[in-house]
Formats: sequence, C-alpha cells, structure tokens
Amino acid sequence: MFRHTVARRCAAVVAKASSATLAAGCPLIFKAPGNAPVMDFLAKPEALKENAEPTVTCCKALMDSLPKASTPQEKHDILDSMSNVLCLHLDPCEFVRQVHPEEAYQAAASEAFQIAHDYMCEANSKRELYDVLVEISEPHAFAFLTEESKKNVKQLKRDMESNGIHLPDAQR
Repeated sequence: MFRHTVARRCAAVVAKASSATLAAGCPLIFKAPGNAPVMDFLAKPEALKENAEPTVTCCKALMDSLPKASTPQEKHDILDSMSNVLCLHLDPCEFVRQVHPEEAYQAAASEAFQIAHDYMCEANSKRELYDVLVEISEPHAFAFLTEESKKNVKQLKRDMESNGIHLPDAQR
C-alpha cells in the first residue's frame, strides 16, 4: 500500500509539473491493472536493471518540478517523492544482492543499484536541493508543513549537511 501511494504521488507530481506521458513512464515496480500492487522485480535478472534508468528519469523530472512548486508542503512532497522513488528501486536491489541464491540476479541487482546510487549521490551534492530544504526550514515556511513533513525536512537537511553540502565550495 505504501509503495503504491508513493508511486501515485510521484506520477501526480510529475504530471502536474510536466507531461502525463512522463508521469506514466515513472518507474513502478509495483503496478498492475486495477491499481493492485505487484512485485515483479524477481521475474527475471534484468527486471531491476530495466527499472534503473526510468527511476533516474522520474527523479530528474521531480527535481525539475521543484521551481514550479508554490508552497513549502509541495516542495517537501516533491523532495520526499524523489527519496521514495529512489528507495523503491534501491531497496529491492539491495535485497536481491544480499539474499538471492543466483549470481545472475545478484550481478544484475548490483548494476541496477549502482545506477540509482550514482544518481542519488549526484542529487545529494546539488546545492539547489539543499537550498530548498533551507528555505522550507525557515520559520515562516516551516509553520505550514505537517508534523511528519517537519521531521522529514530536519532529517533530510541533517543528512545533506553530514556530507558537507552547507560548507562553502572551497571547503567541500
């Protein structure tokens, strides 16, 4: 249920920010007719690899939608959706890498993991993402976030700062 909700939110945000075609192309490992979630990442070794680039594409579309977001909550929701979309890809990859008995599945999952992980590292080093977190952390914006969103913003900001994003470029 959680993963399906995240997938719908991702598609809705992307649809609002760009085109419905792109929203339909957002990676949903968990999709089936009638909105029933289905986990098909074990169908074949390549399944996770086939999902890697669409995951990155979806996250890039979400990132591109940030400047169009008009409220602190909407900005948070976009950042949260980016994080969730990445986790929807990375978590099954890690699971398969660690527990699947077949080497072909492990290797494919490792490759798929690396593609999304590289993007995640790139995104976490983008100053503009951190600046959005700083902006919505300001008291005038923070007051308009839900309690859950406030906790999430604090954690995301703390995570990015632990990697030095808040430091001047010369010190990073």
